[in-house]
Amino acid sequence: MNPLQRVALKKKASRRMNKRNEKKLSQRLNLKKSWYEQLWVDQVKRKGNQQHACDYVDMYLQSLLQPSFEIARKGQQELKKEKKANHGARNIK
Repeated sequence: MNPLQRVALKKKASRRMNKRNEKKLSQRLNLKKSWYEQLWVDQVKRKGNQQHACDYVDMYLQSLLQPSFEIARKGQQELKKEKKANHGARNIK
């Protein structure tokens, strides 16, 4: 195999890989888009209010962006408050 044929084969292979990667990326983006839109459509169907659906989706996406440790810490604080409240109620009985 001469050098020109080798170069041609490499180019052909890289083109094939680029097409494959493009297709995978576009599928992934389409999935994300449809998931986001589906969430919005479900909320509109449930509440019948487009503004509420926008707010809900924004809130949901914000919760995804928020660091998980903050959410966990807030959950722990709420549990502590709840335990204190329950403890007091148990003593009253």
